[in-house]
Amino acid sequence: LYHPGCKPVSFGQNKVSFIFCGSFSTGKKKRKPQRKEVQKGHFFEIKELKEHGGKVFATDLSLRPKAILFPALDCIAIEDSTPKKLPHCLDKKTSLVAISFKQYGFQMLESWTTPYLEQRSGKSPTPHLEPNLVHLSIVEGFVLSMLRGLLTKSLAAALPAPLRPRALAAFADAESFRESLSISNRLSGYLYLVDRDGFVRWRASGKASEEELRLLLKAVDDLAAEENSSLQQQHSSKRRRGQNS
Repeated sequence: LYHPGCKPVSFGQNKVSFIFCGSFSTGKKKRKPQRKEVQKGHFFEIKELKEHGGKVFATDLSLRPKAILFPALDCIAIEDSTPKKLPHCLDKKTSLVAISFKQYGFQMLESWTTPYLEQRSGKSPTPHLEPNLVHLSIVEGFVLSMLRGLLTKSLAAALPAPLRPRALAAFADAESFRESLSISNRLSGYLYLVDRDGFVRWRASGKASEEELRLLLKAVDDLAAEENSSLQQQHSSKRRRGQNS
């Protein structure tokens, strides 16, 4: 349940463990209903994970309408620690954003990203519309933020080489970010297909099944077809304006 690539660090007789680094809920204060789902304690998240196996929400069967914008988050590039800001750093390009908070969720995402890269790398019929695969690791907690140099190197080492150039890490309280994306359990892994305008068009959670991988590929193809049609309409409109001027 710890962060990818991290092991306990020894300081003389003591050890600092990266296990159980989530925010604990005291239950003493009444919380707003819409925030309740993202303020669960760590042990509750473990119990919940055992019940649903990481499927916090069902995998979308088809593309979603343009309703939810991908939320803003300050982060850094894992390779060189360059400051980035989501969703601006997606550069108005279709992106498949894989999000994890802990090692368990990180491993779940491999069931999505590995077969996706194997099946799509260099094989897309519309390569200019193929999504960028962006891996985002979110590290919450003040103590861990003080170790960002060590954690960033560990995250880079844990990622496959094709994912490193666009891999990001965020060291901050991401409660508002999690709430916007319905992330109610930090032990799972999450996948979001974001279109060129920054809207979330498809989502999934937990470990991928064969059927869910099929749904992912279909969503990517459907979004590519939609955006290709939109680009053609824009080009046609520009040509007509040029002819009339």
